[in-house]
Parts: sequence; structure tokens; C-alpha cells
Amino acid sequence: MAQAIAHLEQRAFEIGADVSAVNKLHMIGRLEDNYMLDKPENASQLSFFQSATGITDSKKLKEHIISIAKEAYDVFPYPCIWGQSSVQCLLDHLMHHSSRLTLIYYVAVRNLKALYFCKTRVITHPAYAEVLELSKNEDCQPIFLDVGSFAGIDLRQVVHTGMKPENVMGTDLIDDWAKIGNKLFNGNGVVPFVKGDIFCNSFLDRLTPPDPWAINSSFIHLNGLKSLNPLKQKVRFITCNSVFHLFDEERQTELARRLASLLNNQKSGSTIFGTHVGSDDCYLLEGTGKRGMFMHSPETWRKMWEKIYQPGQARIQVELGPPEPITHLKDFRSMTMLICGVTYPGISIPHSFT
Repeated sequence: MAQAIAHLEQRAFEIGADVSAVNKLHMIGRLEDNYMLDKPENASQLSFFQSATGITDSKKLKEHIISIAKEAYDVFPYPCIWGQSSVQCLLDHLMHHSSRLTLIYYVAVRNLKALYFCKTRVITHPAYAEVLELSKNEDCQPIFLDVGSFAGIDLRQVVHTGMKPENVMGTDLIDDWAKIGNKLFNGNGVVPFVKGDIFCNSFLDRLTPPDPWAINSSFIHLNGLKSLNPLKQKVRFITCNSVFHLFDEERQTELARRLASLLNNQKSGSTIFGTHVGSDDCYLLEGTGKRGMFMHSPETWRKMWEKIYQPGQARIQVELGPPEPITHLKDFRSMTMLICGVTYPGISIPHSFT
């Protein structure tokens, strides 16, 4: 690792990158520095992990979580962006790409994954309290779907707060994430999961009508699903976090349309909510793929959803959260989070994000 970092520092200097950004790679080898659960403000998170893993000793829990985190990073260093599995792959990539954004962005993402491995995103979202309350008063199955569910940490927390496990489901590109999650929680609290590419029509075709049997069914066994197509217009609540910003503007609009095709538009309060990287002004972050990544502003985020829902049809709420710790990296602009929610119909849930 030390040799790889030294190589990166030299290469960063050659291409004009901020060498201090390279030093962030030390965070990969020292996940202990980013461990959050021993901080007083995260007492509730600590309690959850102790309960969910069955490991009550704080020291043993820390060792367990860090061990699983390292295993996840060794095998899957955020592959939905890079498809690469080691620092050496990054070195090879840098030899053919001179953009300092390539280096800085890779480091930033790896640091973020370390930082957020144990951080909740769903149950602390401003929309969640009312989502949870609605789910408890449903006469039909209130399906809760996490798109980009990673290791299923958020889904287990959702169940921990009162959602029924048979009503929650995760989906991601890689099923091994779910396996890592099961190992993290020692096989406890396994939730339904389906692997697939949400942009693939065989997994989710937003243009074809939903199956009549699914629409008329009062209960769907989520464990048996092979795609999201049976869930079209059936999902009561959708959470999607740290996903939209991985794509360009056109792709993000298509993702929004596909999520909307899943939402139950016959039930008041059906909601899509989550957080994604954004900025106070929109811009395209280049050097991160063939088409780059589009950073929405609150205004452009709202306009994207207004292409999907007519005025008054859905309530669109979005605000820019506080800057994240890595905003000092050059060219990554203000690394802030868009906190957002889309509720159908627009007048049903008066929740505020402030």
C-alpha cells in the first residue's frame, strides 16, 4: 500500500493534481480512523448495530465492522463507478488518463464509502417519519424499495424502526453486496433482495403496462422476484441514495422516470426520497466516465421531476444540505448533498425539509 501511494503521489505531481488528495488513500488502509460508532452523537447507531449483529461488546463490534468493511473494499471498491478492484487498477488507469479529476474523484469516492459505511441515510431523512407512520396504517401491502441498497444496512434499520420485513426489498447491480451485508449482520435480519440493472428493460420496462395480476394482488412475495417489473405501480415508498449523481443528466432523467413507473400512484402519500451529491449551481463533472457525471442544483433537480409529473400531480421538495468533509479537494466544487423527496399526489404530505 505504501509503495502504491508513493507511486500515486509522483503521478499526481506529474499531472498537476493536488498531492494532498492522494494522501486520502491512506484512509483506505485505516478505516479505523473513520469509524463512527464510538462517537457520543452516534449512540443510537451503536445500539442498532449491537442489536442487529448480536455483538454487544463495543470493541468486538468495531473489530467486526472494520473487518467486513475491509473485505468489501478489497473485493468491491465501488464497482458501479469504476469496475476496478485494487489500487493497481487505479495506477493502470492513471497511466492512460491525465485528468486530475480521475484521481481526485476516485479518492473522494473511496473516502466517502469508508465514511458512510455505518452511517444511516434513510431513517434520518426528513420524509421518513411520515413514511413510517403511513406504512403502519395501510390496509394493503406498503412495499418499501431501496434502489442501490448496497449491503442492506438502511433496510435493516427500516425494519428496526417498525417496517415489516416482508414489505421491504433492496435492489442493486451486484448481489455480493447483499452477501457482505448478511455477513456483517451475522446472518440476522435478512431482507428480500433482487439483483439487476434498473436501466435494463428485462429488469424494469417502464413503457409496458403492469401485469394485471400484480396490480390486483393484495400481497406480493418479494423474496421470489427476479425483476422489478411485477412491482410497477405497486411500490408505496422508494428510497434511492447516492445513485443519481453517478450519471449524466439524460441518464438521471431516465432513472427518475423508471422510479416513477414503480410508484403506486393510486395511494395518497406514495413517496420517492433520498440524498444525492449536488451543488448550488449545476455542472458536469468530467473525467469520471465516458459521459461524465451531472451535478444537479435544487433548481435543475426540481425541473427534472417536473418533466415527469404535471403541476399539482406531485409535491417536489429539495434542499441543499451542508458541505461534506471532502469539499477541500480541488475541482470537486462544493461537495454537498441534495436532500429530496417526491410525494404523490402533491397535496398529501405536508412534511418540511427544514
